[in-house]
Amino acid sequence: LAVGNYGRVSARNSFTGNIAQIDRGAVNSDISIDLGDSKTLGAVITNHSVDQLELLEAQAVTAFFKASSVMLMKT
Repeated sequence: LAVGNYGRVSARNSFTGNIAQIDRGAVNSDISIDLGDSKTLGAVITNHSVDQLELLEAQAVTAFFKASSVMLMKT
């Protein structure tokens, strides 16, 4: 995840939205990002990263990913 001006990155795939929910666990946090149009993206990052990025609910963020590390789940 990135907040604000993130400069240049090698990842070609990105989605921008607002943090809908942060579910903090013992080591990792599950971040739900509202992409609009009834679409949500989930990201799991370390609690340390949540703290370093100072993530808050309703905050605008951009999620980057490489196609080789995408996991899909049928709902």
